[in-house]
Amino acid sequence: MNNLIQHRMGVIALLLFLVLMPACNKDSTEPGQQGNPPELPPLSSMLIDFSDFDTTAVLSPASAPMELALVLQTQRNWRWAALNVGVWNLALTITLAAPVASFVEAFNHTPEQQSDGRWLWEYNFFVAGIRHTAKLYGGADNNEIEWQMLISRQGGYTDFEWYTGESDLLATEGAWHLKRSPNNPTPFLEIDWERNLQNDTANIRYTNVTPGVNENGDFIFYGITTDTPYNAFYRIFDQDADNLIIIEWDRTPQQKNGRIQDPRFFQDSEWHCWDTVGNGLVDIDCP
Repeated sequence: MNNLIQHRMGVIALLLFLVLMPACNKDSTEPGQQGNPPELPPLSSMLIDFSDFDTTAVLSPASAPMELALVLQTQRNWRWAALNVGVWNLALTITLAAPVASFVEAFNHTPEQQSDGRWLWEYNFFVAGIRHTAKLYGGADNNEIEWQMLISRQGGYTDFEWYTGESDLLATEGAWHLKRSPNNPTPFLEIDWERNLQNDTANIRYTNVTPGVNENGDFIFYGITTDTPYNAFYRIFDQDADNLIIIEWDRTPQQKNGRIQDPRFFQDSEWHCWDTVGNGLVDIDCP
């Protein structure tokens, strides 16, 4: 009798083990859970690529005044596109120096799991030669990863929540929510991003959400596509002027030809085109 009871107990224990084992494995392999830190969103989730409209690549500082005037006249379409892109580039570079630097540095560090189940990336980084400390928390919640970035500055503020965010478990889409600064902790930017790992396409949109300013609603939207002949675009919207600029171009290094629409500047709704980089990016009739 005792042997029979022991045998039955052994069978029951085996069945319980087989039933519970998949559940345990499932819990332990989900991103953000024990033993498995969540995947950081890609750098492209916070950084727009402005490199195709770098004017220094076209004009050298040694250009003669007459040559400069001629280039400005014959490259009006490309240069108007570059100017509008450059305005956003400069504004974002200045206002987002600390949050962007904090995110870029995260990829060089390994997180540790905390008592609440979240993961913490903690490290130092430098902006303008001043040491900052970042605490980036990430953890799974309702089938997505929630992010929180706290930044401290040496001799200044401590644990300022500069931005939060969320991303899907595969890090293919998400959003960031940024405040302007420790001295002005109001909502500043919403960043929405997504990427397709199968065809290497992606897009990112910065929207100004600052309360009570004319710039509220302004946005720049950048995307990489599989379209032809233009496989990249910007959409730049000025809320106050109710004006949308559309820029499309070929990202191929030997090409860079493209076109722009700007109803306010050109006083029409037509495309205005420029030639390839090999031909000097000069104005041309649109194909």
